[in-house]
Amino acid sequence: MDLLLIILGSFLLLVGIIGCFVPVIPGPVIGYLALLVLKFSDGHDIGATWLWVFGILSVTVSIIDNVIPVYATKHFGGSKSGVIGSFVGLVMGLLFFPPFGFLFGPLLGAFAGELYEQQSDIKAAARAALGSLMGILAGSVLKLALVVWMAWVFYAAL
Repeated sequence: MDLLLIILGSFLLLVGIIGCFVPVIPGPVIGYLALLVLKFSDGHDIGATWLWVFGILSVTVSIIDNVIPVYATKHFGGSKSGVIGSFVGLVMGLLFFPPFGFLFGPLLGAFAGELYEQQSDIKAAARAALGSLMGILAGSVLKLALVVWMAWVFYAAL
């Protein structure tokens, strides 16, 4: 039974890492589930303190990940149209250009949204699109760092 739980936990960590780059998969939450699975195995104990810390961090990072792209787009001069364009671009990019659509979709979507809003200021639209891209990358890196840390704790407990 322990071997099955360890394999399941490893699979959840792999899906969690993939979820750091695919927005529809909550990477940190799935990585956290791997720690919970290990908690129920015999002989491989993760302390309750670690579970609380990673549970709080998983929820916090998931919330921050949704806020960073919007903040970055606005910080770089983006408007509501740029934020909406970034989201639409993200969805379109994931549907039609996987796996790299999560990078280029929001960039192109924010650019198109800003061009629609500002009509002719290509420089401002490009700046807002860059902000959107930087926000998405920052959120992905933050999620990846957390899931890798959880993976380290998972395998250290083995």
